[in-house]
Amino acid sequence: VVMAWERRHGETSTFRYWVKSIGDPVADAASLAQRSPVTYARSWTTPLLLIHGDKDDIVDVGQSRLMKRALEDAHKPVRYVEVKGMTHGPHSADEVRRVFGEIEAFLAAHIGPNAGSRAGTPKP
Repeated sequence: VVMAWERRHGETSTFRYWVKSIGDPVADAASLAQRSPVTYARSWTTPLLLIHGDKDDIVDVGQSRLMKRALEDAHKPVRYVEVKGMTHGPHSADEVRRVFGEIEAFLAAHIGPNAGSRAGTPKP
């Protein structure tokens, strides 16, 4: 997904970096698919929290959406939070509160002293 997104923006230095680092999206498609986390969604066992800003200009939000769908289709434990207006990480005080609130609730639900005894998913 990231390579297609970068290519749409032209063969930029970022695109060339990814080709050099992980491979060409056409020539190395099979290898890239084999290494993609989406490929292993069915074997996933640990609850996963995905938080992504819908305005992220570094990592396309489609990557998190794709992973979420793959995990849900495999009936795996996933909590997906898409923060409206957030870029590549929380910057405003509201974003910081939202992101860290989600992390705190997720950890409390899955590794805290009462893990498994409550829903652990905060209201959006």
